[in-house]
Amino acid sequence: MILVDVIVYFIAGMITFPMIVTLIMYWGALKFSFHKLKALHFAVHWSCLLYIIADLILIRIIFNQQVVGIVLLCFLLLFTIIVINQWKVKNEVNFSKAIKLVWRMSFLFFLMMYICLFFIGVSQGMFFD
Repeated sequence: MILVDVIVYFIAGMITFPMIVTLIMYWGALKFSFHKLKALHFAVHWSCLLYIIADLILIRIIFNQQVVGIVLLCFLLLFTIIVINQWKVKNEVNFSKAIKLVWRMSFLFFLMMYICLFFIGVSQGMFFD
């Protein structure tokens, strides 16, 4: 039972502080690859899910709204736009490039959203509780 608690707290800490996890992943990947861009891509790819989960939780706590469906719909819409753009420009579609582009754009969006929601949550806790 103690091992389960440790795992749960570890995952909760990763979701609570995704920026720290991203930096740790970047530094770890940098130690093994010695290539800054590859280390950055590794950290972005593996920590994007943490930002998505953290943002969904923060939106649920701050605004009392469930937006999982809207986020999934936005992913699908963005993927569709990228695929149509690839088809019009190159007359062929590369799904792996489209998925990578959606994932990287999602990282940037959810990182910015996490920062904004973090400050909204802190200010709400300071001034309205």
